[in-house]
Amino acid sequence: HEWVYEKGWLHRFFEALEKHSNEIKLVTLGEARDRIRPGGRTYLPTGSYFEMGEWVLPPKAARRFAEFVSEFKERDDWEALRPFMRGGFWRGYLARYDEANYLHKKMLRVSAKYHRLSSRKRNARLYTPVLRGQCNCPYWHGIFGGLYLPHLRHAVWKELLLGEYALDNAAHRGRKWIDVEKTDFDADGSPEILLENAALNAYIAPHRGGMIFEWDYRPRGYNLLNTLTRRPEAYHSKLAQAANHAADGTETASIHEMVLSKEPDLDKALHYDEWPRGALLDHFPGWNSSLDEFKNGTLSDYGTFLQAHYELKELFTDAVSLCRTGHVGETAVEICKTIRTLPGKAVLEIEYKIRNHSHHDLHSPFGVEWNLALMAPNSSQHTFSIPGTNVTDRPLNESVEHRDVRDLLFSDRSEGVAARFRFPQPVKAWRVPIESVSLSEGGFERIFQSVALLLLWELHLGPGQEWRRSFTVSLGEA
Repeated sequence: HEWVYEKGWLHRFFEALEKHSNEIKLVTLGEARDRIRPGGRTYLPTGSYFEMGEWVLPPKAARRFAEFVSEFKERDDWEALRPFMRGGFWRGYLARYDEANYLHKKMLRVSAKYHRLSSRKRNARLYTPVLRGQCNCPYWHGIFGGLYLPHLRHAVWKELLLGEYALDNAAHRGRKWIDVEKTDFDADGSPEILLENAALNAYIAPHRGGMIFEWDYRPRGYNLLNTLTRRPEAYHSKLAQAANHAADGTETASIHEMVLSKEPDLDKALHYDEWPRGALLDHFPGWNSSLDEFKNGTLSDYGTFLQAHYELKELFTDAVSLCRTGHVGETAVEICKTIRTLPGKAVLEIEYKIRNHSHHDLHSPFGVEWNLALMAPNSSQHTFSIPGTNVTDRPLNESVEHRDVRDLLFSDRSEGVAARFRFPQPVKAWRVPIESVSLSEGGFERIFQSVALLLLWELHLGPGQEWRRSFTVSLGEA
């Protein structure tokens, strides 16, 4: 931005085009096609600029590729060899990052909804958000932030969701409706369950622990699961040497090799998640588990449910029921959970049933994780409250345990969205911020990605006994 806009490169470029207008003729692609005779046949390869081929690779391969390139740069014929040296393939980002893939598949789904409209209903107003949702910035990650920047992901999600909202309104003509669809939404070979109504989307992956991976308040175009799972990056190996460095004013071409840090000791904030930061994730943590372990993605788990395959027990017209029989330690346990929505309301009704199938007692903590991507960690517009108490408008960057709560409220007043959890029986709740460490053109930086909420109960189940709990989660105006 500084080089192109602030230092005037773009302005000088256009001035040069005007100055040399006698030698350089500006035409559109269509005009060039009409004026210039074809020279023959060619097929353009998939590709991008050189560094993109490195960034898209998995960390181990990316580090080896960087070493390989560094070795060849010492050769006198490097510039001649460079065009024949390639790294990965751009679509590898969709394999590496679920977040990019979910966004990409949502874009395809919204585009398909548009093209299913009759030609009479199609217009620029409905199609423009589909095109805006194809802005490439949040679909990939290199040294320009990209996917790691929540505001970029949110901007594209918002276009797609508002576009989808308008398309569905056109298709349903204001009627109240619920769609429950079983389909391989994310193209991973396993089916997902999509719950949709006029106000809400909730997309569920049975084969990934029955996790909700998209949760939208449609009238505002807001995906509250626009979260990010922290994972290793090739450049993380350079983090220690980056601490306290400052930009040295070298030429912009060196941006691909800069190692800087925006704050000291960022290496201590580097954590990786052992599970995705979604919603409705089932944990059996240890008795001595801590808030820090939950925050750092290292929470111990003695169950075989987190990210495991849940069977589709029943698909209703307004709900889905999922079950899995696994173990907590040596104890055979079955979990069944039902997710239900209501026509025209941004409400999810969640019901859990846990049965002890063993011949001995089960005594264990049980937790349900729910992440909320609320954009800002320390803002008066982005807050947490417990209605009816003195816990009001708290910042989202706190690590706190709340005991015996029945009502939790998260708000993003800048976007006009609120999420509320209500429980018939009191529950213990852990609340922690999830922050990533990534590289951008300014160097390494810490970025707030979501609030992670862990709802905790204590199970006491004799042989054959069943435990039941329910709660509701609603989205609305803030």
